Amino acid sequence: MADNNNNAATAAAKNLEKMSGMSKKLDRHDWILTQHEEDIQEIRSVATSTKLAVESIELTLNQIKYMAYGGIAVYTADSIGLLKVIKLALL
Repeated sequence: MADNNNNAATAAAKNLEKMSGMSKKLDRHDWILTQHEEDIQEIRSVATSTKLAVESIELTLNQIKYMAYGGIAVYTADSIGLLKVIKLALL
């Protein structure tokens, strides 16, 4: 009978060790999960700011494109004499 009690105590101690180990693993996994959540929030923040920067660059490039179109139009109008006609019409 004493052996049964001793075996039960040993089994209980092993179960307690397993539970303690599982508790440590769960704590570690919780910590890792928290770190991943923080990393994901930071990545989303960086992605948002990058998106805004790309949109700003796109707007600037559109402005440059239309300035080039305007410059080409003025050069073409000047080379065919259209600007002289417009100047005469306005005077």
